[in-house]
Amino acid sequence: MDSRFKNGFPENIAIVVFFLLAVFSLAIGTWVVKPSEYVKLEFRKRAELPHLSLRKKEWRKIPTAFESYFNDRFVFRAELLTCRSLLSYFLLHETGSTSVVAGHEGWFYLNGQKNLESFRNLQPYTERELEHLVAGLERQRVWLAQHKIRYLFFIVPGKPTIYPEYLPVRLNKINKESRLDQLLGYLKKYSKIDVVDLRTTLREYKTQNILYYKTDAHWNEFGAFLAYKQIGAYLLQWFPSIHLWELSDFEQVTKKFNQGGLTTMIGLNKILFESAPYLIPQHKRQSVVSKQPQPIGDVHNQSIVIQAYATEVNNPTLPRAVMLRDSMTTALQPFLSEHFRRILYLWQPDFPADKILKENPDIVIQEVVERELMCDLPQTLEEADVNRAAVNK
Repeated sequence: MDSRFKNGFPENIAIVVFFLLAVFSLAIGTWVVKPSEYVKLEFRKRAELPHLSLRKKEWRKIPTAFESYFNDRFVFRAELLTCRSLLSYFLLHETGSTSVVAGHEGWFYLNGQKNLESFRNLQPYTERELEHLVAGLERQRVWLAQHKIRYLFFIVPGKPTIYPEYLPVRLNKINKESRLDQLLGYLKKYSKIDVVDLRTTLREYKTQNILYYKTDAHWNEFGAFLAYKQIGAYLLQWFPSIHLWELSDFEQVTKKFNQGGLTTMIGLNKILFESAPYLIPQHKRQSVVSKQPQPIGDVHNQSIVIQAYATEVNNPTLPRAVMLRDSMTTALQPFLSEHFRRILYLWQPDFPADKILKENPDIVIQEVVERELMCDLPQTLEEADVNRAAVNK
């Protein structure tokens, strides 16, 4: 036996034993520790254990599905992702994630859900797409008008639209006109829909205060308040019993914010935080969350998708409303809810004609975040929906 191997034999055994213990400890921990059903880093449910099937097509999916199941339950997954992101960000100014882009001066941008594709104007609408989309929205207006319900439509500008200056230089615009430009122009020319364009107001006020979170994809309370005031100007025309809040009705404070969805996705929310503006009301809020429908979870939590909930104010002179929404309404809801006897917030992919009729609202407000324009716009009333609603009336 080689003397070098003989002399090093105990050390080699120790290394092998240590390695095997480490591997088996991780494996045992993965199966013993029961993680929550929700992956906080990616705001999604954990992958399920694949079901066995006798069909050949299903066999091919089992290895990939099982790998996803195991990866989601790896005992130190979150900690390892945090370490990777930490090294990537501070050494390379990268996030280590395909879903988040690091910008300048501590700004982060969502790279998923076609957010940056929307900003770069990579795929403009065709004339046919615009015609189809606006026709669907116009059908909604007409249908609502037939039921004596007003309709207000607005699109929340994406964070890159209002704060493009912090994006990496490589993320340049490919076409001059955005889908938002195209849609608003087409709506103005070919429809009678009341549309709120928030971009000018947000761009004007961004020199006075930060309007979007640096570490999240959403606007903050100050940005949402500016939108509320502009939306409220439309509401006042139709419902004079509404009394809009002014900025003087709030105490403006700055607080530490470390709940950013983008930094949470890369595991750095406990390391990277920002100072964000908050508006503390000087007067007691009148709106309360209704028990019908019963909301599941915190209605003010941006990381939880709540399909339906309502708020109510004990004032019969106020109007009733239904709001079709996405995550950008979360910060807007506390302001709007004060001005409706009842407002039902719905987050679903179709135009809920039946639910609208049941609520008997005075107005339907539809909010859509800009990046959704890259996909099939939700809640667009089609001809088939019109006929179905007429039958169920």
